[in-house]
Amino acid sequence: MFNARHELDAWEACYPHASRRFTPQSAIPTLERVLGTSQALAVYRISESQWLLLYECLENYCAELNDVAPGQPGGLLPVGDYRLAEVDFDSLVALYFWDTDFLVPPGETTPVEPQSPYARGWRADSDEMHVEKVEEPVWSEGEAPCFRPGAHRYPDWEDGAEF
Repeated sequence: MFNARHELDAWEACYPHASRRFTPQSAIPTLERVLGTSQALAVYRISESQWLLLYECLENYCAELNDVAPGQPGGLLPVGDYRLAEVDFDSLVALYFWDTDFLVPPGETTPVEPQSPYARGWRADSDEMHVEKVEEPVWSEGEAPCFRPGAHRYPDWEDGAEF
C-alpha cells in the first residue's frame, strides 16, 4: 500500500508545475469548478493557476491516450465518438491556449524548471482561484475545423492550416 509521501511524490512527478500551486486535494475541486463554468451559459475567465492545472491535466491525458492507443485493435483508441491513434498536445496548446505565461513563476522571466515542491511559496490562494464572469465576450472569426471525418489524429490540421 502506498503511503502519503509516495502519493505526494507521484503528484509532484505527474504535475511538476501545478503541484507548486495545488495539493492533490485542492486540484480536484478546482477542476470541478472549472468544469462547471465551462458548462454554464455565461462566459467566464479562469485564473492563471487554473490554466496551469488544465494544461498539465491535458498534457497527461494526451500522453496516456497516446501510450494506450497502439495496444488497441487497429491501433485506434475510442475517444467519445471517434477512434484516435494520436492526440497532439502541442497543437492543442497552440489552438486553445492563447499564451502560456502561466508556466513562468511570478517574478521570473524564464519557463518553470523542475524544483522542489512549493518553491518560493508559489501556492494558490482563494483570490487566485476565482473565475471572472465576462459580461460582453468579444468573439473573433469562426474557428477552422480541427477534425475531419475519418481522421485518427486530433487536432487534424489540413496542410498549410494556421492556428
